[in-house]
Amino acid sequence: MTALLATLALTTPAEATTYVAPLGLESLAERSDVAIVGEVLNTWTERCGAGICTVASVLVDETLSGEPRTLVEARWPGGRIGELEMVVAGAPRFHEGDRTLLFLDTDGDVVGMAQGAFAVDGDTVVRDMHNLSFTRAGEAADTAERFSLSEVRATFP
Repeated sequence: MTALLATLALTTPAEATTYVAPLGLESLAERSDVAIVGEVLNTWTERCGAGICTVASVLVDETLSGEPRTLVEARWPGGRIGELEMVVAGAPRFHEGDRTLLFLDTDGDVVGMAQGAFAVDGDTVVRDMHNLSFTRAGEAADTAERFSLSEVRATFP
């Protein structure tokens, strides 16, 4: 099974698409257990089940929902360990120093793939929905959506 996953991961087309249900800010707030704004300190990859996950350590500036904390580990499928690479279209992308808004479940998984991860620039948050297509007919989305951080805060009680 591991050999099959490795073969599939290594032969994934560069322009793959992941199909997901569209999630607006309200849906993300309802489905997440934790929502934070913070700075990515570092990222690494690790085995998760038969696959590979990437993990980001994020220094929390603001907790929008969930228990207040100073550090979170956000996780999403995909990454590279040695010669083995698992590519997951629609997974979030982070780099050290990025400011981000994250919607996470109790395990630290990003909710809704790239839909639950936003870049933060001042009071503007941008959601990059690269390689995501939506499962409901007629629900097209821009490849990037912009909101103010004030709009995001208003979705929480």
